Amino acid sequence: MQMVKQIVRATLDALLDVQEHKLRPSNLGHCERRNALSILHQVPDEDVERSSNWGQMGKGAMVMGKIIEAALAPYFRKRGFLYQCLVKIVDDLEGHIDFYLPQGENSDYAVVLDLKTTGKSSIPYLPNPAHILQVSLYMYGVMEGEVWEVDDGGKPIRKLETPSDVRGVIYYLIREDPYYMFERQEHWIAYNPAIAEKGIKAFFKLKEKVAAGEIPPIPTNYKPFSFPCYYSNQFGEAICPFWDMCWKEKMESASEEMKELAIDLIKAYSKRKEFDAEYERLRDLFLDLTKDKMQEQVVTPIGFIKKFTVTRTDVNWQGVCDTLVNEGYIDREVLEEILSQHTIRKTYSKVDVKTRRVDDEI
Repeated sequence: MQMVKQIVRATLDALLDVQEHKLRPSNLGHCERRNALSILHQVPDEDVERSSNWGQMGKGAMVMGKIIEAALAPYFRKRGFLYQCLVKIVDDLEGHIDFYLPQGENSDYAVVLDLKTTGKSSIPYLPNPAHILQVSLYMYGVMEGEVWEVDDGGKPIRKLETPSDVRGVIYYLIREDPYYMFERQEHWIAYNPAIAEKGIKAFFKLKEKVAAGEIPPIPTNYKPFSFPCYYSNQFGEAICPFWDMCWKEKMESASEEMKELAIDLIKAYSKRKEFDAEYERLRDLFLDLTKDKMQEQVVTPIGFIKKFTVTRTDVNWQGVCDTLVNEGYIDREVLEEILSQHTIRKTYSKVDVKTRRVDDEI
């Protein structure tokens, strides 16, 4: 069975087409710092610690996307689409269009189709701005650069004619349920050179930074355990390959500070528990000493009277309040407000008298 596992993993690895890292249209809309580090350290997106990262969903998502593309390719080809055409946008910037439909005799434009796989939780946020930029760059390459049909090995074999116009479409397939179809999963994009030119400008600017050895800072809205640096769900986790370079030192520093804070917190908690126990003991003792105590029944000519002594009135509460205020424990106005809310006032309208019967006489 180990041999079967090795065959499966080797086959899926081949689908990822690992090669020397280059900036591609699919990268430009994402973290600039990660792009720069990928080039400087020559770490392809697909090759994230290959030996230990199997099973993590970041890599699994890419593999599933490739599997779905390969499964759909024969059916798209029957309808005139070309699979994985090479598009040369500008010098050193090129990519592969998932499915490209050249302009035919009865059509007004060519079609760039980019197929994406995503989870159901992402549906409200579609389309992704990075995906729009990617397709816009492809369309720019179709109109201003070159498009080549490739063979099964990915080698260019035929340069395609430039169409009179082009349209882009991003189609999302839901990983949990590929049959799930909804209106918003198909996003058509009109050709807008300005969007692509903005991406091309960012591409050349990043190249200059990398050439100078300059690493872009961590974006201010990024956090160590949030997307895109880190993401997890019930299927596993996805971690940026440069997480340590961005966050390890910061986390270690924060960890030392958190350790000191944790020690102080535990000490304070221990003192609080001791205080709570002493407070409860004194409270119970005070309540026991000041609670209402019933005296004996008093016999009068007209019957029995149940007489009570409210010992709580024996406490010099005015003296207690003055002491608390004078020693700075509490402000007088605050104390008076508390007492007004919690003071119980009793009004007696009559004496509880039980009429003596004849058989009660002594």
